[in-house]
Amino acid sequence: MTATTQEIQGQARTVIELLGDKYAVDYYQREYKWETKQVQELIEDLTTKFLDSYSEDHPRTAVKHYGR
Repeated sequence: MTATTQEIQGQARTVIELLGDKYAVDYYQREYKWETKQVQELIEDLTTKFLDSYSEDHPRTAVKHYGR
C-alpha cells in the first residue's frame, strides 16, 4: 500500500464570505467591538465543535456535514 499526500491550498476570505447569510448581527450588538480575547474564544469554540465530529478515517468530504 502506498501512502499519498494531498496538498491543501488555502484562500483568504472575509468573515462575510465565510458566514454569508447564515448569521445576522442584531442592531443592539452592532456597536460591540471585538478584541483579541473574543476572537480567540470564537476560534476555540469553532475548533472544539469541529473536533467533536472529526475522525482521521473520515474522508475530506465528510467535513461539510459536521455539526448538522
